[in-house]
Amino acid sequence: MILNFKTYLHNIICNILRKKDNYNNKCNKSIMSNLHKLHILRDFKNKIAFLIIVSVVHFLLSAVLLKQASSYPVISTFRNSGSPSILEKLSAYKYRLGKIIKKKENYRKENYRKENYRKENKKIDVLKKHHRHLEIFKEGYKFYRNGNYKKAAGFFWLYTDKKGKFLYDYSLYYQGVCFMKTHNYHKADFVLSKLVQDYPHFIFYKNAIFYLAVAMYKTGYYNDAAYNFKRLLKITEDNRIRPYSYGKIAEIYLIKHNYKEAEAALAKIYVNYPYYYKTNHVFNLLAKIKNFKKFGGNGYSVFALTHNQKVKRALNLYYDSYFKESEQTIANIKGNRAEIIRLRDMLKLKSPRFLNQLAIFKSNIKTEIKRFKSKTEAKRVKYKYKYSDNSQKVNPHGENLYRYLHEICYLKADYFYLNANDNNTVKYLNKIFYKYGYLNKKETDIYQDVVWQRILNNLKRNELVEARKKLLQLIKISPKSSNYPKYLFWYGIDLKKLGLTAHANFYFEMANAVAPLSYYGIMSGVELGHVLNFEKAHLKLSRSRLELSKRHLNISKKHLKSMRLKLKLKYSAGNADAAAGYRFYKYFSNMRSYYVLKTFLKLKLFALAQYKLNRIIKSHQTKDNKFFIIKLINLFSRYNDYKDAASLSDLLIKSKFLSRKYLYFLYPRPFYGYAEKYSERYNVPVNLIYSIMRQESLFDPVCSSGAGAIGLMQIISPTGYYIANKVGCTYFNPDYLYQSGLNIKFGSYYLSSLLNEFARKKYLAIASYNAGPGAVSYWENNNLSDENRLLFIENIPYNQTRNYVKMVLRNYYVYNALYKK
Repeated sequence: MILNFKTYLHNIICNILRKKDNYNNKCNKSIMSNLHKLHILRDFKNKIAFLIIVSVVHFLLSAVLLKQASSYPVISTFRNSGSPSILEKLSAYKYRLGKIIKKKENYRKENYRKENYRKENKKIDVLKKHHRHLEIFKEGYKFYRNGNYKKAAGFFWLYTDKKGKFLYDYSLYYQGVCFMKTHNYHKADFVLSKLVQDYPHFIFYKNAIFYLAVAMYKTGYYNDAAYNFKRLLKITEDNRIRPYSYGKIAEIYLIKHNYKEAEAALAKIYVNYPYYYKTNHVFNLLAKIKNFKKFGGNGYSVFALTHNQKVKRALNLYYDSYFKESEQTIANIKGNRAEIIRLRDMLKLKSPRFLNQLAIFKSNIKTEIKRFKSKTEAKRVKYKYKYSDNSQKVNPHGENLYRYLHEICYLKADYFYLNANDNNTVKYLNKIFYKYGYLNKKETDIYQDVVWQRILNNLKRNELVEARKKLLQLIKISPKSSNYPKYLFWYGIDLKKLGLTAHANFYFEMANAVAPLSYYGIMSGVELGHVLNFEKAHLKLSRSRLELSKRHLNISKKHLKSMRLKLKLKYSAGNADAAAGYRFYKYFSNMRSYYVLKTFLKLKLFALAQYKLNRIIKSHQTKDNKFFIIKLINLFSRYNDYKDAASLSDLLIKSKFLSRKYLYFLYPRPFYGYAEKYSERYNVPVNLIYSIMRQESLFDPVCSSGAGAIGLMQIISPTGYYIANKVGCTYFNPDYLYQSGLNIKFGSYYLSSLLNEFARKKYLAIASYNAGPGAVSYWENNNLSDENRLLFIENIPYNQTRNYVKMVLRNYYVYNALYKK
């Protein structure tokens, strides 16, 4: 073997020496090919193995050539002629082979770089394609908004045909709606069926089912239409959709001559939706039902209603304000529940028999309670065991008798309130509160309204002790009311006037803690010497949790899917850590909503963005989803959508998630160049301009109201013409008020003139900005005294103006606290 190997190497070297012309190429090719034949070097990527092989070959060649050099005349001639030795040539081969390996490595690196470049170009092409698809969707939506449904349907079809996936569900929905608008029901049926089947969590899913049911009805697929209308009844509580669905179901059954089911569907409308039954003439369908009796020739028909259906219809008539008909419906029905409805109708009709009927009903209830108590006691003696307390309250019909006594007290208080008998109203409501320990929402509002008016009268007359007693009653009765901070604040004011400063400060601190960003919380802070104390705020941002939310945003979909399956299994097994992880996963599963919203904002489809935002807010009310809302706030602020950023920040503030950073989102200062310029020109505090701007339009420059107010500071056309004349703005047009700079200029001038008119008193200028200077002058001169600023604001007769002044003052104090410079 060794001799054969030596001979083999000897032949190689001789062939190389014979062919001088093709020295380099032949050398490289022969050595490389023979090495491959020997299977010694399989992979050129392993440099170390190759160098070892070359060194072994070098050693064997030198050993063979040194022994047999004399027998080869060719080699001796090379030596004599001064040519390089065999060892030198072998070292040259080694060097050249190293260069070949390096070249191949460079080639591979170049291929890898080209492959990456090709992939990046592919990604860029995909993104460009995606943007082209989005532009198609945007064009379609623009035509849809302008009422050109035929062209809109074409663009939406083009988006789906081009396999645009990101907004595929929206495209199907609007394509179906466009077909419905153009009465192309067969195509609408096809498109909406696909949407309903493939996208059960679509934002307009209920609308899609409704349109699908109507399209099927129009195309004659009555069984499928009835199925979808029934499906719609299961998933929606909308009082506009439900009676319509019942009506269509009745029509379908009439077409199929199923009169029993048609009558049942119409009876549902008759009992549950009397207003719809009357206004849409549903009773005309009854003539088509065979053997259906009519009476009186008044167009109404008799249904064979049960006792409960009659009571329910009477109650729905009461809710729809048909009090007289409700009373007639329930006239011949006996029972406590029916009697309560009858008494409510009499109350609304202000019947003189109301108090007598109420007294009779009360005595009947008390007699019934005594009878059931005596029966219960007899059974206790007989069977020697205790009945529960409910056995004394509930009769065999399942009615809670004590609840009716409670209801009687409420009805009596309502009667006195409607007849403006405040003394008796307060008397009966106090009686209810001290007997049962609480008041329901309606009665709480009545009580607060009556007692608060008395407190204001006491404060006007400086009857501080009487006002204090009544305020204490309100504080006890309404701890969960939105007016609770108001009562705490005024109780503190009352105590301060009585000289009890330490006690007053305690109530100011309570009001400030309960609602730190409300008007009364801010004013309590002013009384304490600070407006917003961020150092003492309980509501700080958790940095670790926020970093966690940022760190994992690029997690892969595949990993999320596997994590979801694992966590679901552990969650079902009751693992608390897995439950927390599953909630964490749900946060990331909502990232698609975020990207869809971002896409709508980029495309400037603000109506769709608003729909999506409302859905996101509805599904992110829990504590675990605050960081998703933070991400949305950052998104809207990036697109200068101050209105939505402020409303989202307000959500965080209400949920006790206060941070100075998010107060800047809630109280921003956009268009600062214009505001600062006109603030200096017209001598108006810049923060007062922003306070009014925030309350009027929430920084929406194209905002307009039903009263005709336009722009950032909501200026109406007559006021605009008046200001244009004063500031020398020629050729004024009300449409110019949509320009941010001009609107701020006009608003600042008008505010400056009001401040000058009312001796620089900000609260009077703010009130006159809303209600007009004439009304404020009248209040100041005739009804109210402006010596006590707080009391003047509380006594403003217009509810809207009173709340407006409070909100603007609240904004002003917060702006001053945030932007001290």
